[in-house]
Amino acid sequence: MRASRLAPLCALLVFAAAIVVAVLTSRADDWDRPLIIVLVGALALVADRYEVQTGAKTMVVATHPAFVLGMVALGPAPMLLIGELLIFTNRAKTPGRLIGNAAVYGVFLTVGSLLARGAREHLGVPESSAWFALAVVALFLVTWPSTSCWSAPT
Repeated sequence: MRASRLAPLCALLVFAAAIVVAVLTSRADDWDRPLIIVLVGALALVADRYEVQTGAKTMVVATHPAFVLGMVALGPAPMLLIGELLIFTNRAKTPGRLIGNAAVYGVFLTVGSLLARGAREHLGVPESSAWFALAVVALFLVTWPSTSCWSAPT
């Protein structure tokens, strides 16, 4: 079997693993801020509709800042829900591309949310601190490559 035929299956397995991790690490208080969930979802949806073409002919969308905001304020399950709703509202050209995009978003939103939770709970600094702001910037930089690793348009 060719590798290209295995890619959608692998992506589906990665997507399923992201769902399992997000559900297992979800907490009831992750869902206590419905207004923030709606706000982050709306910001991501609007940002996803505006594309900028770089000099390298790559399309860039502005969803990442909205996602980082959500990773810091929410948990992995709400962020996974927001990201996947965004992916599935786009019309991917092929089912393989759809599941590939879903897998990439699933992993980076789940892992990023868990990293943000660790920073919030284990840094020992108030969220209004400059050190916490630095941790948020670090989260942005750590998760940025995962969003740019897929350049296939949806």
